[in-house]
Amino acid sequence: MSFILKFLPILLILLTIQAGAAPFAYITNQGSNSVSVIDVENNQVISTIPVGKAPVGVAVASSLHRVFISNVESQSISVINSTTNQVISEIVLDGSPVGLTLSRDEKTLYVADWFADQVLTIDTANNKMLRSLAVGKAPAGLVESHDGQFLLVANRDSNDVAVINLEQGKVVRRIAVGQHPFGLTLSPNGQVLYVVNVYGNSLSVIDAPFERLSATIAVKDHPYCVALSGDGKTIYVTNTGDDSVSVIDAINRSVTKTITVGSVPEGISYSNKQIYVASWGDNLVSVIDTTSNKLVTSIPTGQQSRAFGQFIAVAAH
Repeated sequence: MSFILKFLPILLILLTIQAGAAPFAYITNQGSNSVSVIDVENNQVISTIPVGKAPVGVAVASSLHRVFISNVESQSISVINSTTNQVISEIVLDGSPVGLTLSRDEKTLYVADWFADQVLTIDTANNKMLRSLAVGKAPAGLVESHDGQFLLVANRDSNDVAVINLEQGKVVRRIAVGQHPFGLTLSPNGQVLYVVNVYGNSLSVIDAPFERLSATIAVKDHPYCVALSGDGKTIYVTNTGDDSVSVIDAINRSVTKTITVGSVPEGISYSNKQIYVASWGDNLVSVIDTTSNKLVTSIPTGQQSRAFGQFIAVAAH
């Protein structure tokens, strides 16, 4: 009996992890070559994982229990087992990976190759390269459409969004946006694409079927990434040059508030009525309550936190 009681706390922790009760945030720290794992339930770092050199991008595959991390200077993808929070493999690339995203079925990892102006596709079952897709200059953020037909890619130096027909394996159209598009995301229903323009100090709005620009919303200095509230009614944009987050009404497409956060905020994601913002300049994650739109806490992480991509996902049941 004493043996069982001694190890009961450990057993309970393992059962909680296995049940997938709490979501986790995976924050890339470019300056310390690591990933900080934050338990979103209590807003605490529970693990720090060494990865490749200069990690930037994040893609979380909940059903696979995998997290993919792009290492720009190592020219590789670190694959983390999200159950053990350990790197289990390294995918070496002949390129410079930045942005990452997954297909909706998590069978394919899409990798934006920054310097080669292409998107690489990787089979997540065996980490093998499937094909490369030519896009515009300096591809950054990318996301698959909800119907799985298109891959939407922000080309920073082409000032456009490439729409790739995945069945055909080629760009079928380009949509001109603002200057230096970088981060992007889809609305929860998949009907609206939001694209951040770093030098344009704006957010481009493109409605489905993703053929032309629908609206442009002015934000603060050097915006970087974008996330939405769970209901899709509120948009949040990080402003790296203003140390702030712009809060935007998605219906009226107008800024309603600006929230001061940590220095040089970059990556941003939503989870359970909170917005998480990785601040490169302060080595922390700022947490915003979406009900009050106020900063509620800050979580120390590693050096130069970026977390580019969808870095939060609920663990698979």
